[in-house]
Amino acid sequence: QLDLRLDKTFDLKKYGRITLSVEGFNITNSSVALRTNNDLSYSDYNLNYVILNPRIFRLGLRYEF
Repeated sequence: QLDLRLDKTFDLKKYGRITLSVEGFNITNSSVALRTNNDLSYSDYNLNYVILNPRIFRLGLRYEF
């Protein structure tokens, strides 16, 4: 799993600062099992119940004064 964040800050002098950001989660889009059934008494033994979320991107804007 690979997560990245890029941001750029612009100084607006007496008005403050603006920061633009881009974040990416699970960039490689790997399918990691977070929970697996390990109970031999069930027919769904060794099945994955929870898998890591797919690739997600998030944009952000921050204003500081």
